[in-house]
Amino acid sequence: KSVLDVACGDGTDGKIYKDMGATYTGVDISEENIRVAKTLDNQSKFLVGRAEDLAFTNESFDLVVSKYAIQSFLDIEKFYKEVRRVLKPGGKFIFLGTHPTRQFIEKNKVSKDYFKSEIVASTIFNGKIKLEEPSHTFNEYLSAQFLKDFDLRSFVEKEEFPGADRIGEDNYPCFFIVESVKR
Repeated sequence: KSVLDVACGDGTDGKIYKDMGATYTGVDISEENIRVAKTLDNQSKFLVGRAEDLAFTNESFDLVVSKYAIQSFLDIEKFYKEVRRVLKPGGKFIFLGTHPTRQFIEKNKVSKDYFKSEIVASTIFNGKIKLEEPSHTFNEYLSAQFLKDFDLRSFVEKEEFPGADRIGEDNYPCFFIVESVKR
């Protein structure tokens, strides 16, 4: 199987896929991440690139994965179109993103609007890393176009993930995982 990891970071997840017998390709917007990935793994293919404009031919991959990146995209639909284009018929698409409820809580305003997209500041790893990402709703993640192009196979939401700074004492979902198959 051929795997494309969108926003692959330093490519460390590639080892998991390669251990299962897959060919692994990583793409990331960060030149530094790709440089590090190439030094850690000189057998896989790594490219600098944007998720919304993937430099691959149509129907190139059996599986597209993306971890903690989709919430940073301004145009999620454009990303979905690219994933659909590069996936083989019946190929799987799995992504993990920051839960919209967490982003809603992070808006840190007296009067919040879940449906209004705005840049949300958050911190991870005990305040060591600060992020600024646009907020999204589940209507965006599971849009009519997404459901037209992909069959939803699994949806999971979880309350904890390593490195996430908790906000207050409330219990809320921090991330979600979607598994789908190209129609």
